[in-house]
Amino acid sequence: MKYPFVLIFFFMAITLSYAQSKISVGIQGGRSSLVPETVEVPNQLTTFKARGAGGVNMLIYGRYNFQPNWSMRVGGGIIGYRSAHIHTRGITTRTGFQGVQPQVMTSLDYHLSFGESNFGVIFSAGLNASRAHQYNNRTVSSEEGHPLTAIRILNEDGQMINGGVLGHDVDYIYSEQKVLLHLRPEVTLFKQMGRHKLLASFVYGYAFKDPILTIDFNSISYQGEYHAAKHRFSGSFTSLQLGYELSF
Repeated sequence: MKYPFVLIFFFMAITLSYAQSKISVGIQGGRSSLVPETVEVPNQLTTFKARGAGGVNMLIYGRYNFQPNWSMRVGGGIIGYRSAHIHTRGITTRTGFQGVQPQVMTSLDYHLSFGESNFGVIFSAGLNASRAHQYNNRTVSSEEGHPLTAIRILNEDGQMINGGVLGHDVDYIYSEQKVLLHLRPEVTLFKQMGRHKLLASFVYGYAFKDPILTIDFNSISYQGEYHAAKHRFSGSFTSLQLGYELSF
């Protein structure tokens, strides 16, 4: 009677081993940056543009391989980015918002291996949700001009002098949404080493809703001349990440 139990145990061990081989956990992290938009307006200061400043993006996830080339992921972590502005001769020292927020993600992934090289690529389509930054709308009003950039300019004698874009009438308009939803396509290059996998990924997060921040520079001056500008940040972002994954 002991042999049937041995066979059952052997079958369960094989089944468990096969099931475990379908599961992996991973971590990836890197730099994220908002996708900026400089909107054309009358009397535009063309040398003053929107810029997405860098922030952290980190995820811990679990993967289930339900087919040889297909898998699903679910994970969570943190994401942060900053809005900023750039001038042809320097960058701003001020941002519209900044900080780090929690995020969750899920994706459907297709794995393509390059022969026997243990290299391959993963194409992912997923969704990302993160907590939105909460700010109140505000207006900057200043006759003499509020400094918006810190720029070093050479005078006629070749000496360095301070200069920059000054804000006289600027409106900061924030979205009221509390959760940011993104469509999350991702392309990952990987190197498989037994149960271990090294990854390098490019992520694009496409924001679904209205811009999270619009800045109307109604009246700004540069070198004594008055202009206008409009910078908009939809909430979309790009991210370059490195990662590690362990299969069980």
